[in-house]
Amino acid sequence: LPFLGAIPLATSIRTFSDQGKPVVLADPDSEQAKAFIRIAENLAAQISIQNISGEVQQDIQISF
Repeated sequence: LPFLGAIPLATSIRTFSDQGKPVVLADPDSEQAKAFIRIAENLAAQISIQNISGEVQQDIQISF
């Protein structure tokens, strides 16, 4: 999976999140919101590309 994008470190993300408001809804014109939207668009594009190409990817293992 290629690099999807970067999210800037900004206090507003934490502040809005603490209030239960996603930054993309609370401040949609901010650079932080635009970064989240770009990453979501890039992720959707990559999923679409993989689905169209029929590539079978190895299962992703997530552990904590």
